[in-house]
Amino acid sequence: MEKEILAALEIADHEVRLLVGQFYNGRLNILKVEQVSHKGVSSYSIISENLVVEAILKAVENASRNLGVVIEKVLLVVPGIQTKHTTKQMQIPITGKVSDLDIKRAYRELIESKAMDDYVLTNVMMSKYFVNGSSTRKLPLNERCTHLTIEADCYYSRQSIIFPYLSAVEASGLKIIDIVLDDIGLAKEAALFESSIDKPIIVYTLARSLSKMTLYYKGKLLSTDYETEGLNKFLDLLANDLGIPKDAVENLLYYNTNLMEIKPKEDPIFIWSYRGQTHTVSDKDLAELLNDSFKEYLLELLNRSEPIFELGQPNILVTGSGSVIEGIKEFLEGESNAIVEQYRSMTFGIKEPSLSSVVGAFYYYKDQAVFRYESDFSANKIELEASILKDKDEHEDESMTQKLKKIFFEKV
Repeated sequence: MEKEILAALEIADHEVRLLVGQFYNGRLNILKVEQVSHKGVSSYSIISENLVVEAILKAVENASRNLGVVIEKVLLVVPGIQTKHTTKQMQIPITGKVSDLDIKRAYRELIESKAMDDYVLTNVMMSKYFVNGSSTRKLPLNERCTHLTIEADCYYSRQSIIFPYLSAVEASGLKIIDIVLDDIGLAKEAALFESSIDKPIIVYTLARSLSKMTLYYKGKLLSTDYETEGLNKFLDLLANDLGIPKDAVENLLYYNTNLMEIKPKEDPIFIWSYRGQTHTVSDKDLAELLNDSFKEYLLELLNRSEPIFELGQPNILVTGSGSVIEGIKEFLEGESNAIVEQYRSMTFGIKEPSLSSVVGAFYYYKDQAVFRYESDFSANKIELEASILKDKDEHEDESMTQKLKKIFFEKV
């Protein structure tokens, strides 16, 4: 998979997110980030395929033009809503030593197994191997034995939720390489499967019209819960109660709200004009309107997670677009006595927490390569090599700064 281009796509509640990346020397390099707004999704349901397709086409066109190759196929990140999880064990005979073909055959058998009614198998993850009387999480290649028992986690999504996403992508002319649940993508990006072996990890994903609570434990994605109001109620408060323009409320909520501010200042932090009158808003205005209700919102999430605390003191990870709000970490730690982290990807080129699941899709696909007979990619290899050679000829003396600018900014 080295040097091949992969694209990962997520249709979120208010925008399409398209990342184009490339693995080189085992490291993921993000070549392009596209975020295109749309109004085609409410919570997790696609209400207008046309609006979603328009956004996908714009994102793909922008990325393709900038990179000089056409993005034809994508990894599709789908919402982990109303999913079901089962653990399966299968025993396979081994002749001599465990080979990669043995593992590939077992994986193929799992993904071709019949799904439960009204559900589709989205992801299979081999989690444990039993060989010669002992168990291991590491793939036992070249281990001499007569049989191998594999424990695999199978994740199923409701067809009525997933199929509209597949339909929208296919209507845009893209082919789907693989499907990745957003919760699995996040776990791959944040190494949650490994860190949840000894203690439960609760993830709160705070988004505009959907907030999720996800549990990882014993190296598995165990369950998800959600509520469909999300952060829109706080954005609406700013727009309706303070009259702030709707194109400004998101930044004020995310980057100017501090839940733990004791004495917020009265100096104006935002000024706008409406019908000939000038209006201002201060930190104090935001705090008086938002802080108490947002704390109540976080407490509701904690209360719904209370049964998990019976498994042991969990770690809490907060992600999603709303996770950048100051004071979330301190408030949750004070109320739960748990270790809390406001998470964002450390991958170069990714700054927004909302992109973590999309980044994780790359790692998932790379890690699963050992189980597949072949891998697929997002751009035509011959076209890609021709583009690289052309770019090299035209810009042989280009500085590193100029090259980085070309990667991350649109060509004029």
